[in-house]
Amino acid sequence: MTVAYNTDKARWEAVLKRDRAASNAFVYTVSSTGIYCRPTCPARIARRANVGFYACASEAAANGFRPCKRCKPERAEGQPEDAAVIAVKNFLANEGKSRKYQTLRQMSDQAGLSKWHFHRTFIKITGMTPGEWAKQQKQLALAKASAANTFDATPDPSIMSVIAPSSLDSSTSTTLSSSAEFGKDTTLLPSLADEEWFHMIDFDAAFEATDLEAFQV
Repeated sequence: MTVAYNTDKARWEAVLKRDRAASNAFVYTVSSTGIYCRPTCPARIARRANVGFYACASEAAANGFRPCKRCKPERAEGQPEDAAVIAVKNFLANEGKSRKYQTLRQMSDQAGLSKWHFHRTFIKITGMTPGEWAKQQKQLALAKASAANTFDATPDPSIMSVIAPSSLDSSTSTTLSSSAEFGKDTTLLPSLADEEWFHMIDFDAAFEATDLEAFQV
């Protein structure tokens, strides 16, 4: 508690003004609700007859009062920026991986910061607001799910079948885009071979360069 707020009159005036300078100087209690708040709490100010003062949150809690859910007086406000940065980075590395939509309050609670402090630090680290980030994560999750449903990129062992040299002779067409001939030797669709999947066929190492030149892709 600072010297500027060493009397109940000074503390009450700070509560009425919601003086930010007094935010960490003391807490005030409300007997009718059984809670304690910061002097800057945005909640409706109680009647003076129901208000008491304590030097810190622990003293109020020891006397049976519960912390206000709006101003969260039990948390240290104005913690070093480095600590806040670490808290937000931990959130991004852990809960952030879930890619589930979360409100700003849920995010800040998980990071152990006030909404305002979390919001400011989050922008500093990511360059976007928590809301913009959450929207981006949702879009990424949808894109990933869509891609998984459209095509399974895991190669099937049957696709990696080898075209035996003995199957090639002068009377055989060696154009891989031919469905009839290509389908005899591999389950890889000719349409894919015509594009970017040719490298997936595991040709025998014994193939000579002249043999490979016969394939037109």
